[in-house]
Amino acid sequence: MTNFTLTYNDAYLSSFTGANDSNGITSDPLFVDPTSDFHLKSQTGRWNGTAWVLDSVTSPAIDAGDPTSDYSLEPVPNGGRINMGAYGNTEYASKSYTGGVSVPLAHLQIVISQATKA
Repeated sequence: MTNFTLTYNDAYLSSFTGANDSNGITSDPLFVDPTSDFHLKSQTGRWNGTAWVLDSVTSPAIDAGDPTSDYSLEPVPNGGRINMGAYGNTEYASKSYTGGVSVPLAHLQIVISQATKA
């Protein structure tokens, strides 16, 4: 077999031999469904076809693509780097996890109270 070079790929459970990818990863990409839905799971949000939903884990393939690739179509927060996979640099790219608590806007409640004078 001829040796070849891969760049910025996730070779999880791969049977490739002779591949060289010093920038790749070999972690489970955490697809929503590895047989039919290749969106990357994200604690900050991923597109499910109709809405943004939150997952309990975040894919290591988020923000792991080629740092010279365009990521401008990815929704905010996008980590300043393209995601690996089919949805990288699209409006449906999974959102970058920033380490904080993420709450969809639809679930926020703002309470305004008025102070009373004594």
